[in-house]
Amino acid sequence: MFRNKPNLATFVPVSRPKSNTYTDAFRMTKNDRTSSVMRQIDENLRRVYKDEQAKEVPDRFKDLLQRLKDRDGDARDD
Repeated sequence: MFRNKPNLATFVPVSRPKSNTYTDAFRMTKNDRTSSVMRQIDENLRRVYKDEQAKEVPDRFKDLLQRLKDRDGDARDD
């Protein structure tokens, strides 16, 4: 039926983005900025966590924990 079937690949234009030195440099700069921001966030979170970890537990919280332990011990004795 179709003896000379046309190759459709020859009729479909292929468009590829052309590499541009300006756009490549912009992409790299954007990635560098993202990496820099992520690094700053990481450093800030580590600093805050380290500061919080170094703080002593407030006496109020220690008293509460002790009362809970005492109550739990009394319940077990019953």
